[in-house]
Amino acid sequence: MGMYDYIVYSCKCPVYGDIVTSFQSKDGDRMLSKLKQYKVKNCYTSCDICNTWIEFKTIKKDKYKMIEPDMTLVEHLTKTEMLKLITHDNYFIRQYCQYKLMSLIKGE
Repeated sequence: MGMYDYIVYSCKCPVYGDIVTSFQSKDGDRMLSKLKQYKVKNCYTSCDICNTWIEFKTIKKDKYKMIEPDMTLVEHLTKTEMLKLITHDNYFIRQYCQYKLMSLIKGE
């Protein structure tokens, strides 16, 4: 197991909407230190509920860009969870959940 640093940052999961806080990065000194997000080039975690991989890239000290989540990671969601996500702010997540629900209804 490789060493990493903890990143002091929290955000909402782009898929499920739950708050995630356990960000890590290997851009620092890798001594399990607690660092601010702007001190590293990128940081990442996964949602405890839906396992969506969440990754941020630092652009400037106070500017971050979220890398789009991989939609294949939400395939294990139940129909009820997908129904909640068809009104999500992210277009790709909405479309993916609508497509998966229609496939389930059609029996594909």
